[in-house]
Amino acid sequence: LYRQAITSPADVVTFQYDHSCVFVKPAENYQQAVDIAQKEFDQLVNVPRERIGFALDDITHGGRHVRISESAWPAVTAKLTRGTIINIIVRPDPDAKVPPPQYLEIP
Repeated sequence: LYRQAITSPADVVTFQYDHSCVFVKPAENYQQAVDIAQKEFDQLVNVPRERIGFALDDITHGGRHVRISESAWPAVTAKLTRGTIINIIVRPDPDAKVPPPQYLEIP
């Protein structure tokens, strides 16, 4: 997931969104990371900032995504290795109305 030894921080990481990747300088904080994501990926320009999130792939536990919280951003990114892929995720809209399930009509 990330390195355990204390070394110098990564000088470049990879932001990935929708099968596209871009090398970026690691953001100092979460809000700066959102700024970079919206700048580098046109599809994110109109996505509300609070819905943009970040995750790492945890290969030690079957490749699941582990979301990075805003409070954990500095600690997590300080231990990343050069080129680490940070997945950009768009969280569900909490205000979206989910329609009820459609049932089959029985004739």
